[in-house]
This record gives sequence, structure tokens and C-alpha cells, in this order.
Amino acid sequence: MNEAIALYQESLSLFEQIGNVQGKAAALAMMAQCCRSASGNFETAIVHLQESLQILQHIGSPHAATVEEILADVPSALRSSL
Repeated sequence: MNEAIALYQESLSLFEQIGNVQGKAAALAMMAQCCRSASGNFETAIVHLQESLQILQHIGSPHAATVEEILADVPSALRSSL
């Protein structure tokens, strides 16, 4: 799973370099899922999901609703601690 995270980080960097904000949002969301699944690192996952959501809302993407649903599943105690 660490390899997957590393590849998503690389793709995130590439999306940033070429200015592909939707790709950046997707990479962040996938990194969040990997962080959560691989190590139970909810704090990092939340940060990535919040950044992804911000981008998706800014560009008016319908995928923002999916990220909102994922964030809603995160225990509120974790969200409020960030």
C-alpha cells in the first residue's frame, strides 16, 4: 500500500505541474483512501479529503458530493481535532 501512496504522490505532483486541478483532486482522494485503509491514518486521510473537496467544489464537480459522503463517514471526534 505504501507503493500506491508513493505513486499517488507522484501523480499529484505531475497534476500540479500541468495545472490539472481535477486530477489533483482525484489523486488526493485516492491518497486519502490508501492512508485510511493501509494504516488507519485517519488524520492524514481527512486532510487529503478536505483539500480534494475544496478543489472539487471550486470547479463545480459533481464528484464533490462523493467526497462529502466519505468525509461524513469519518468519526466526528477525528474531524473536530484537526
